[in-house]
Amino acid sequence: MDSSNIRLFLVFGGFFLGGALYSILVSLVTKNTIVRYLPSLLGILLLAYNVFKLLTVPDEGFLHIGYVLTMALIGLVMLGNTILNLIIRARRRT
Repeated sequence: MDSSNIRLFLVFGGFFLGGALYSILVSLVTKNTIVRYLPSLLGILLLAYNVFKLLTVPDEGFLHIGYVLTMALIGLVMLGNTILNLIIRARRRT
């Protein structure tokens, strides 16, 4: 692995941890489910927008790669947020 792959995995991990950190901080402040899952709900809207743009915008250089990477990063934030919210919810039930 060269340094560019390591940087890519660090960026992916940072976005995943960003979603998880949001879950931790918000779960300490509120028990409102909508607020706790807000990044995931907004992520669904942004993913739908990016898929629409990906399918409708004509091919121009590396534009499609940018849309795919943006969707991957949004998905990582959503994944980190959802997984940690499910863990927090399961721990509060027991």
